[in-house]
Amino acid sequence: MKAHNYYHPDSKTITMYLKGDKTKGIEADPDYYEKVKDFWAKKGVELPESVDEVDFKMPPFNQTMTIYVPAGRGRGGAKRRKTEDDYSYMIGEFQAQDYYGSTLQEDKEQEQVVDDARKKVNKILDMKRIKILKLQLDNPDLSDKKRQNRQKELDSLLALYGDE
Repeated sequence: MKAHNYYHPDSKTITMYLKGDKTKGIEADPDYYEKVKDFWAKKGVELPESVDEVDFKMPPFNQTMTIYVPAGRGRGGAKRRKTEDDYSYMIGEFQAQDYYGSTLQEDKEQEQVVDDARKKVNKILDMKRIKILKLQLDNPDLSDKKRQNRQKELDSLLALYGDE
């Protein structure tokens, strides 16, 4: 959300980055608006030359996501949403703006594919290591300590895979 808001600033965000905000630990960055313009120029969107010419009712300046919501108490104030609600809010906003992104389920499925491939590669490497260890153990010139270490490694690998 912070990354999105950095390039979709409202007037408060622009002021915060241009002048800095000591309470949030943000240093003043006089080049901030230029960074935003460069970002949008790469996407083919031309922004006004000066911050003073910006119309905050037009995209991308009207697409800032709200971090805080009304606190729901009589005297006003605001509070942060729960994390789950933040995720739902961001997903809804991104879908409304036709942003491409993956869902958590899609990410988990992709991670599973990567994990399965990693396990397959590791198994191939471990099988090769087993062959190498067996060849090394057949060497009569191998010292007792080296033989013991290699045998220990071989036993641990065979415990994982058996005698495949």
